[in-house]
Amino acid sequence: MSNCLANTGSGLFWLFATGCVAIILGILALRSRRSRATLLALLLLAGGIGAICVPLAKPASAACPAPATQAATPISAVSSPLPCLREVKAWLTSHHQFLIDNSFSVSIVSATIEQQFPQCTTPFLVQNGTADHPDAGKLLGDGFSFDASTCSSGSACIGGRGGALLGNGGNGYNGGAGGNAGKYGNGGSGGVGLAGQDGMPGGPGGAGGNGGAGGNGGAGGSILGNGGAGGAGGIGGNGGIGMMSPVPGGPGSNGGSGGNGGPGGMGGSAGSRGVGGSGGAGGNAGNGGTGGNGGAGWVFQPNGGPGGDGGPAGTPGAGGLGGMGGGSLGVAGPNGAGGTGGNGGAGGPGVPGGSPGPGGGGGGIFGAEAER
Repeated sequence: MSNCLANTGSGLFWLFATGCVAIILGILALRSRRSRATLLALLLLAGGIGAICVPLAKPASAACPAPATQAATPISAVSSPLPCLREVKAWLTSHHQFLIDNSFSVSIVSATIEQQFPQCTTPFLVQNGTADHPDAGKLLGDGFSFDASTCSSGSACIGGRGGALLGNGGNGYNGGAGGNAGKYGNGGSGGVGLAGQDGMPGGPGGAGGNGGAGGNGGAGGSILGNGGAGGAGGIGGNGGIGMMSPVPGGPGSNGGSGGNGGPGGMGGSAGSRGVGGSGGAGGNAGNGGTGGNGGAGWVFQPNGGPGGDGGPAGTPGAGGLGGMGGGSLGVAGPNGAGGTGGNGGAGGPGVPGGSPGPGGGGGGIFGAEAER
């Protein structure tokens, strides 16, 4: 308690002393038999006890306040990893033609910036995308472009995004879209669509698989850049070959139909003054399967069986739409060309027996009908 009193100042000390004196005077007044003296004594006792109890009942945090602590200074936001970001932005704004002439090359632009602004040399300046992290960094960098060695077979891989400030988008693969550019850069090209699987031989032959759609081109830079080209549609698979008749003198099975070509991807939209990406070409249609051979004649069926009809060709894929040009000075990209139609399958030949069987009819409009 003595430590707390020492820290409360002289005011509490005098209040405590006054309470003690009031108690003593109250005890002396109680010895008198007069009513007024008795009343005064009670008041003095009450006042004295109250004067002592007030400092004793005061919370320790108020009687002995903790030492004042200075408020922590707020930590300012982390500064940009590039100490001269403002200068770099101003330089890019004033060198549009330089960027266009060098196709927004990150290596050329970063070397020029470091030469003119040595204080900008930092590992954070250029961060290109990788196979594990396709998107580039927050400043300069190219998005990652996939190929057969980095994209799993049968799966579409989307190209990485270019650097948020400058960088070209990466190319897609297996029908994956191209990556978008940042503020300055060209969009990545969409990947070619997956080819359709060929039909299995059988009776009749299996249909060819449809080609996959081409990937859309990536968007050009929001300030400056061209859109990426759309990927071509995948080729339709060929129809399966019809089987020879297992029954003597029986007809051969028909060939399978060819698969449709995949549609081309759309071209990417362009930034200000940029050219939209060209649409991808449609995929070529698959050829119809060849008809199966007719069955050979035998003693109870001297005539050979007719050959199977050839399968019809698939439908060619439509070309993709060209990307939109950027701003009032931009130019829209051209539309992609449609795919080429496939050929109808050839009719299967009749197999001679007692007399040759007629050949099968050609499939589709492009098929050649065999002589009967």
